[in-house]
Amino acid sequence: YTIEVTLLAKNLRAYGEGSSKESVFTATDQACARIEKQLKRFREKQKDHHKHDHAGPELRSALLTDEEPEPVSSAAEEPRVIRARSFAPKPMSIEEASLQLGVSKKPFLVFRNASNKKVNVIFKREDGQHGLIDPDF
Repeated sequence: YTIEVTLLAKNLRAYGEGSSKESVFTATDQACARIEKQLKRFREKQKDHHKHDHAGPELRSALLTDEEPEPVSSAAEEPRVIRARSFAPKPMSIEEASLQLGVSKKPFLVFRNASNKKVNVIFKREDGQHGLIDPDF
């Protein structure tokens, strides 16, 4: 018995093959074990990709503003303010903003709350949840 399994997904193609003279179940188990090994390796690469993104404040602000980062000096200097491009926050509900932030790679989202017409900020917390800043002014 020979079993060939091909699993196709976004950014992934996993292939497993198993063979056995005695049982079709043994061949299936071999193919599934190879697929499982490839899936675990793919998942670890996805997790590791985000762990090594330790951008400092200067680089993070430059990423958000599309400007070149300034070299980091060792002396205790006052931080420079780099003006970001201006934009108009889109009106949306808190749930919509949370969904938008979930699919975004950015750490926060500025939006206009549709229920009270105020500018709010929703951000990704370290525990995986989303935090909301609703200023009183």
